[in-house]
Amino acid sequence: MTLAAAAPKLAVIGGEKSDWNDMLMACMGDAVALVEREKLGGVIDEKVLQSLFENPKDRSRIGGLAGADFLVLLDAGETQVRAVVCDTHLGVTLQDLTFSTRGLAREEAIAALAKQTLGTVGAFTGGVKSVVAVSDFVSRDLTFEYSYLQSDYAEVLRAAYRQNPGVAIVAMKEAQAIAAERDLAVIEQQDRPVTVFIEGEYRSTLAPQGGEVGVEITLRARNSEKVIVERKLASMALSQAGGGLMAVFTKDLAEMTGPAAAMIDQAAQYRLLIERADAFGSLGGFQRSTALREAALLLKPDADDQRIRLVREYTRHNLQPYESNPWPKGANFDESNPLWVAASNQSVSDWKRSLQHCSYLILNRRLSREVATDLTHNAIHSICGVRSGSSNQLGECETLKKNFLRHVFSLVPSLDPATPEVRHKLTGALDAYHFLFEDALFRCDGNFYRADDLDLIADLLLNRLPDSMWPSHQLNFFLRDTATSLKARREAETGFNETEYLAFLDRLIASDRPLVNVYGRYGKECYRIYNKGEKSLALLEEARAIVVKAKTIGFDLHEYDYFMGQLKFEIGGLEYQVVTKNIHTVQEPPRKTPHVDPPAKSRISLEPIALTLVNSENKGKPLAPDMRWSSHGGWFGVTHFRSLPDRLDVLWSHGAVFFVPRPGGVIAALADEKLSVADVVGDGRYVWVGAFYGWGLSVLDRDGRELTRIDKEDGLPPCGTYGLVVHPIEPGRVLVAGSFGNDNRGWIAIVSFNGHKSQVKVIHEATKVWDYTLNDNNSNMDPHMTFVPQTVTEHVIPGPKPRRIVDPESLKVWVYPVNESYRSWFPRREPPNDAFQSIDGMLWIAGSMDDFSSFRFNQKTGLFDRVRERERWHAGNATSGSLARVGDWLYYAGSKWRRLNLKTGQEELLVEDLRALPDYGKGGGGWHIANSAHYGLVGFYEGKLYRVQIDKEK
Repeated sequence: MTLAAAAPKLAVIGGEKSDWNDMLMACMGDAVALVEREKLGGVIDEKVLQSLFENPKDRSRIGGLAGADFLVLLDAGETQVRAVVCDTHLGVTLQDLTFSTRGLAREEAIAALAKQTLGTVGAFTGGVKSVVAVSDFVSRDLTFEYSYLQSDYAEVLRAAYRQNPGVAIVAMKEAQAIAAERDLAVIEQQDRPVTVFIEGEYRSTLAPQGGEVGVEITLRARNSEKVIVERKLASMALSQAGGGLMAVFTKDLAEMTGPAAAMIDQAAQYRLLIERADAFGSLGGFQRSTALREAALLLKPDADDQRIRLVREYTRHNLQPYESNPWPKGANFDESNPLWVAASNQSVSDWKRSLQHCSYLILNRRLSREVATDLTHNAIHSICGVRSGSSNQLGECETLKKNFLRHVFSLVPSLDPATPEVRHKLTGALDAYHFLFEDALFRCDGNFYRADDLDLIADLLLNRLPDSMWPSHQLNFFLRDTATSLKARREAETGFNETEYLAFLDRLIASDRPLVNVYGRYGKECYRIYNKGEKSLALLEEARAIVVKAKTIGFDLHEYDYFMGQLKFEIGGLEYQVVTKNIHTVQEPPRKTPHVDPPAKSRISLEPIALTLVNSENKGKPLAPDMRWSSHGGWFGVTHFRSLPDRLDVLWSHGAVFFVPRPGGVIAALADEKLSVADVVGDGRYVWVGAFYGWGLSVLDRDGRELTRIDKEDGLPPCGTYGLVVHPIEPGRVLVAGSFGNDNRGWIAIVSFNGHKSQVKVIHEATKVWDYTLNDNNSNMDPHMTFVPQTVTEHVIPGPKPRRIVDPESLKVWVYPVNESYRSWFPRREPPNDAFQSIDGMLWIAGSMDDFSSFRFNQKTGLFDRVRERERWHAGNATSGSLARVGDWLYYAGSKWRRLNLKTGQEELLVEDLRALPDYGKGGGGWHIANSAHYGLVGFYEGKLYRVQIDKEK
């Protein structure tokens, strides 16, 4: 009879206050024998718990007292959890995980932690056979260009050791403590494994005749007393170094951890690293994911898909590099803030790595011309994430960028173009020459050009790029703008003077390359016009000659008609100045009668509504568009209007909220410089104000008194730069959505307030991060993917079983797409909230161009089908559209104004052009319309409120 092996005994310590302890023990079930908490109560206090995280000796002592084989140490903070698994015989750390709990469903996080813990315990059921410490390698390079390899090389070896059961990978400090304890142990030495220390160093070597950079590597393995193995790898290409390390591991290092050590297959090791990287990436663990993926590339340098993915991940993260969400109130985005300095340094390091990967892909011709342009352009510009606060410290990056443009990006035009089938699916920065010059004219270290920018442009045009290049209108902008502003700038700001600039233009004019000659002549022409004010017939003839010369170069004149239009523009201006004004001719040509557009048609009358403040320091003053209130982001005027239930209108700016409980009178309800108001709604009993940056929800009564504020202390998840959006469910109960973090971890909660006490119940959390490399993201209907809540509206889907997309009663969340043609941008990319109306099972959505559409849910297909097809309907935000219902009429305000009778279907055009309305072109936003409690149909624009009256159609 064979007896089953006894389940290992495990004690969970810490995490009691947040219930992580009990929930983790329950989740692990019968896979392990759990030590009762009562048995630990007499030996564990807070001081002992903190010691256990660092001291192997204390772990062995507590494990002996508790009779446990393994300890799980939990430190569950407000926003993150650290979980350490260690054995109790040696006190060795077997697993050390720290992860953010923001945006993670607790049950899902605990289940993942339990699975990871049981896997770790399972790998050491036979005890710890070997202890290995692999320190980061030492770089012997003078520069830091390849400093990232310090951790990459070490990670390759750590991952190899992890595949062997019973081998514990520990930090260097802990390994030294274990080795020292071994020497003092009273038990027999053979029962305690020898600790193996792996140390390495490397030096990069210059490549002969432009070949691949090489690297020399030295590896040492020692115990606490002496070096056992030392291997020196002669200079090899960087792309071969990962394989070289694995060869040393399998031949010389693996056997040091015992006879059971398995030979590691390099391909399997690569797959393991990628799998672990994907796992961290799916949960938003950017730094860990990219580190593992970088290590994988050492083993398989030709994994182009992983290299491209790394560049895009670095690019996306660098644009918002700080991980503290929300950003601390009042914290500066500059060198005075240590948090910003750390984020900036990491961003610069990641930016450099992204360019190194682009170099590999381009120099080895692994990309098409269009894909390489888009990938590289976005990587270069991702330094903008720290440029605003650290530009003075980015001089090194500017030098690196210029070298990259000269030696790498300049080769992109020579790459093979994408096939027509592939190019048809590509979007973004695809024109190699245009974006090359855009990057050349973008400085990492400030906004003013220097003399080295002129040198770079001349070098690219004259020496680096092929003679057959096509034009870039970006360079024309530079030439014209420099001529306009050069004399107004101080030399200290520009870094070059007129003499240097004219010498630069003369270099271009002297070129035998036709397009370069055109650039130089155009630049000199602009200099004479805009800098010297010259207006002559000779200059007009020169402008015409430049256009003729450009037409003969050979590029597609239709495709580059904008470039040609820039050249022709100067002809028109000079013809007017020289010919029409008769500067050089005696006879004045006949004048043309100027064309005057007929006035735009409008069937509405707008009556300004006077609103007077009845409280605060501005009592008795009219609420005027030029009034400003301090907010988290600056000073702002009133930007929004909404009509709420119980005959209450509200207006708000970023830093203040105003009530209009009766015609004409305005109550200043809430104002605070720490406010950044996102949304204001009413439920018939209370008014709810949602704000960004950790403010949370303020609950106000009808008189404007703040009854309570609900924030993180009440269980409301954090909200960064997006959100909160709020929707009333019933009196005293609302639905709230927000998001935070670089990956936009969205969440949905039900919040209630009974006049005395509030309650928050989070019903949905986005726990999965988008893979931005996939082409089918638009069709992904998984509600757990991260999202940015921009607006919320009530719409009940009709049918045999009517239900909401977010159901407050069942606490379930669904995702519904529209039909295939509109899936990628439905329902709308931007607010406002009043762009939506749900009427009798139909969802009406205001477009940003001329019109509005309606959709109905198809119970058979599970899709939203378009009912009201409109050719000029657009979901973007070029001009924000707005909807309002008054009686049987549905009104639309956008690029045009319309109304539709919901009963008869009668449709009328009210305003054919926004020029017919007041203050046209003054502001950047669109008109918002609403059915006011006091004034009926109103329009709000640029801080002014108007009563809207419809004139009878003539």
